[in-house]
Amino acid sequence: MSLYGLTAFALVYALAVASPVVELNRLTPAGFLAMALVIACVLPAVLGAYTLFAARARARLSRPGTVRWVQRGTGAVMAGAAIAVATR
Repeated sequence: MSLYGLTAFALVYALAVASPVVELNRLTPAGFLAMALVIACVLPAVLGAYTLFAARARARLSRPGTVRWVQRGTGAVMAGAAIAVATR
């Protein structure tokens, strides 16, 4: 899990980003704590999901067969782009 989700900076940043949605001049201390609690719960969950999916993608993309498939796919895209440019 990323340490970013556990720092006070992340909470302050998320609250700053939420300022267009929430009227900060009407925000009470209880409302601030509620928003901080929601951010403290949601942010690590989202970053944890990113970490999990990145680990799975890395494991899959490191297989030789997958690397070959990706290289062939990108080669086909580049060849298609070359044909599209050449025919214009």
